[in-house]
Amino acid sequence: MFETVSKVAIHQQQFKLLLKRRAKLVKQPIFDAKLQHKIEHKLLVHAYTIAFSDEASQLANVASQGSELGIFVHFYKLLSAEKTSGTDNELTFVNELIALYESDPEQFEVMVLLFGLLISHFTNAKGHAAQSNNVCDQPSNIKQWGIDTAEQLKAIQYSQSERYNLLQQISLKWDESALKGYRQKLLNQPVKVALPLAGLLTSQQQIPPTELIKHYEHVSHEIALAGFILGFQRKDKTAPMALFNRFSNTEDPHQKAQLLSLAGLTHDPKWVEPCLLFCQAHPEFTLDVLISFHAKVFLPLIIQLMQIPNTAQASYQAWLYITDRPLTMEAAIRIAGEKTNTLRMPQEQQDNMPLLPNKHQAELYRQQFMEQQGELLIKGHSLGYHSIQDELKSFRGIAIQRALLLNHEGLAGLAKTHFSNTVVFSQVLTANQYTHVFHDTTINGVGNAS
Repeated sequence: MFETVSKVAIHQQQFKLLLKRRAKLVKQPIFDAKLQHKIEHKLLVHAYTIAFSDEASQLANVASQGSELGIFVHFYKLLSAEKTSGTDNELTFVNELIALYESDPEQFEVMVLLFGLLISHFTNAKGHAAQSNNVCDQPSNIKQWGIDTAEQLKAIQYSQSERYNLLQQISLKWDESALKGYRQKLLNQPVKVALPLAGLLTSQQQIPPTELIKHYEHVSHEIALAGFILGFQRKDKTAPMALFNRFSNTEDPHQKAQLLSLAGLTHDPKWVEPCLLFCQAHPEFTLDVLISFHAKVFLPLIIQLMQIPNTAQASYQAWLYITDRPLTMEAAIRIAGEKTNTLRMPQEQQDNMPLLPNKHQAELYRQQFMEQQGELLIKGHSLGYHSIQDELKSFRGIAIQRALLLNHEGLAGLAKTHFSNTVVFSQVLTANQYTHVFHDTTINGVGNAS
C-alpha cells in the first residue's frame, strides 16, 4: 500500500507541476501552440497511467481524494468504459461534471481543461493517451451526446447556473427556437447576463438588424458587447458609430477597455486619439487594450505611448507581442513635453530618469514593416486580412483569438474566441471549424495578459 501511495504521489506532483506550467503559459497573450499541446499530452499520460495500471482501483481511490489528478482519473475511466445496453457514458460524463462543478466551482479551470482534452481524445482516437502522439491536436466531430440543449438553456436561465461555462466547451447545436425566445426576452428587460451566455444568444445569423440595434443600446454591457461583435462580423454599417457612442457614454473604465479592445480590431484610425487618451488616464489597461491594435496603422500610437512614463512598460510589452522586435532602453530626454539636456543634469538626476524604449529605433522598424505586404502585424509577421488564419496556426493566446474574431464575415456565432485555456480553440483554428462559443476574456483579457 505504501508503494501504491508513493506511486500516486509522484504522479500527483508531476500533474500539479504541469498544470502550473500550463497556467503560466496560457496567461501570455501569445504563446507556442506546440508547447501547449506537449504539456496537455503529458497530463493525459499521467491520467492514463493511474486509470489503467495493474493497481488501478487502489491508485484511483488514493488519487480521488479531492485532487486535480483524482478528478481527471475518474472521468477518464468513465469515458473509457465499454458501453453497455441502456447506458450512455458520454451523457453521464457531462451530467457528473456539471454536478461536480456546481458543487465545487473552485475546480473550474481543471474541469474545463479536463472537458476539452478528454472530449477531444475520446471523440477522435478512441485509444489510450499514452499511445497517441496527437491527443490534443486532432479536429473533433463532437456529437450532441444526448444533451437536450433546450432543457439546459432553461436550467441556465432559471437557476442562474454557470453550467454554460462547461457546456460551451462542446460544439453543441443549440436549439434555435429556445435561443431566440430567451434572447428576445432579455432584450426587452433591463437585465444582465454573463458574457459567455450573451455570446450564445447572438449565435444565430438570422438576427434582424432591428434586434442588433437593441443589443447595441441595451443596458447590459455584456449584451451590447456580444451584439457589437456580431454586428462587425456581419459588417453592419450602423455598428461603428454605435460603438463610438457607447464608448463615449460609458464611464466604467473596465467596460471602456473592453469596448476599446473591440474597436482596435476594426483597424479604424479614428480610434487612435481615444485610445491614446484612455491609456494615459488608465495605464493599467494599456497592455490589454493595445494587443487588439495590431494593424500597422496603429504602430505610431504604440510608439507614442512608449514615450510616456506611465504607459511605457505596458505599451512596450504590446510592441514586443506585435512586432517581435526588442528595443534598446535609454533615459528619457522628453518628459511632460519639455526637452531636457541630460548632459547638463546632475548625475543623481540622470540616474533617476525613467528608461524608455528608443523611439528612433522603433520608427526604423515601423518603416520596414510598412514596406512589407500585409495590413496587420502579429509577432513580427506581416499579414493580410485573408491569410491571417493560416499564418497564425502555430500560435495561441488571447491576442491571436482577438485577431481572428472579426476576420470572417458570416460566421455562425461568436467564433474563434478566447479558448486558450481549452482544446476547443486549437480545433477551431486548425480545422477551420467554428462553434457557438464565447468566453468572457475574449475582449477583456484583464488579468490574463500579464
